[in-house]
Amino acid sequence: MRMVIMAAVVLVAVYTLSYGFWAWKQRNRRGAVGTFLLALAVVAAPVLVWWYHNFRISR
Repeated sequence: MRMVIMAAVVLVAVYTLSYGFWAWKQRNRRGAVGTFLLALAVVAAPVLVWWYHNFRISR
C-alpha cells in the first residue's frame, strides 16, 4: 500500500513540475518558483512523515 501512495505522490509531483517548467518558459518566473516549491513540499511531507514513524517505532 505504501508503494501505491508513494507512486501517487510522485505522479502529482511530476505533474506539478511540468506545470512549473511551462510557467518558466512563459517567463512567469515567480509562479514557476512557487510551483517548484509546492512540488518539493508534495514529496517532502509524506517522506518526512514516513521517516518519522519508522524512526519512532524502532526506538
